Amino acid sequence: MKRRSPRLRRGVVVLTAVALLATLTTFKHPTVLNNAPPIAAPVVADPANQPEEVDASLLRLADLVEEGWADWSTVADFYDQLDATTIDRLTRQFPDIVGNLGGAPFTQRIEANRMRLHEAIEESTLIPGPQRPWHGQQRPPREDLAKLPAGERQLIGLDLRGNKGNGSWIELVGRADAANVVVMVPGGSAYISSDNFDRYYLRARTFVEEADDLAVFIWAQSPSPAGWIQESFAAWSQRAADEVSAFVGDVRRQAGDEALLTLAGHSYGGATIGLAEKHDLQADRVVHIASPGTGHGVSSPDHYSDPCRERFSMTAPGDPISYVQGLWDLPMVGHGAHPDHFPGMVRLETGKTPDWPGAVDDIGRDLVELGISGSRIEGTHSHSEIFIPYSDAWYNLLAVFVGDEVQPHPQQPQPWPGCS
Repeated sequence: MKRRSPRLRRGVVVLTAVALLATLTTFKHPTVLNNAPPIAAPVVADPANQPEEVDASLLRLADLVEEGWADWSTVADFYDQLDATTIDRLTRQFPDIVGNLGGAPFTQRIEANRMRLHEAIEESTLIPGPQRPWHGQQRPPREDLAKLPAGERQLIGLDLRGNKGNGSWIELVGRADAANVVVMVPGGSAYISSDNFDRYYLRARTFVEEADDLAVFIWAQSPSPAGWIQESFAAWSQRAADEVSAFVGDVRRQAGDEALLTLAGHSYGGATIGLAEKHDLQADRVVHIASPGTGHGVSSPDHYSDPCRERFSMTAPGDPISYVQGLWDLPMVGHGAHPDHFPGMVRLETGKTPDWPGAVDDIGRDLVELGISGSRIEGTHSHSEIFIPYSDAWYNLLAVFVGDEVQPHPQQPQPWPGCS
């Protein structure tokens, strides 16, 4: 019998390892089972006089959402039956449920998460441990919790145990009832414990402060991959696509039909929003920002629920993401077609950074000191430099978010037949 060559054995080992890793990174998560319509919300005859019934209904709804028998729309229908006093009471009484409950009013989720964060900080001072002379009567709070902004930030979702203790979140920057609304999906390592928690907030705030009527939701609710190896797999984007498409539906309901609603994805977030388009996505526009692809297995606009939805893509020259854009998809690996070449896509120009004194990057560093004042946005650092305020790239993104005229790249993909 012939022995297998060392090269063949190595190949088998590599393929086996890839298959095992793909299995390990495939997430099981609740959805409405078999894509059937969610169950109807319980009917509460008189919420003011039947608080026990309301409480039991909320607890049961939370279980049904967790088990996959109900979704945000069921919760929203339930809340529609309640008066303001009852809604406020539920938030105060059940903050751990309301804080992450899709379909609950955003104002209530923000208040619930402020309560939850404050409680977590307080509880951290009660953890038993050796006393030190400088502790006084109470242990200091955990540093990672104490630095979280419990007051000025608006957290729509908060899971301090998510991502293996690194945390996950949803944040609103601006007013939820703005005329222009963006749901921004960050790239990899979207953890509360990482710099990305503040970085994406600062980026969103620059857009909101410049525009007259704009809100940005930073959506980092799902498990997030870390590093190029994990980010090559589609499992994270597949789970997140299900969840972010549902969240966009909730945003649409609460923002109203008249709002210009944009779903944006940066880096790995682009792979997520690409797959989200395969769902019945309630977004007017989609924009890929330094995105690896249009979604695992997506090679044509016909793979989307709406082939003619307005789509935009931006990648700076020399961005390292360009090395993986449009690579062939394998089982569980890869992120679909090249977004800048995708039919019907509007490719955006990235241009230059601002060149006036005092201009700063997306986290407040002086551009002159960085040596990039008035320079072309390109190269390794362009993956983040496209968010530098008042750069050509930043203005182009803002134009997409508020429906203004954009500056297109000189080279545009082919139009898609039947779409204007």
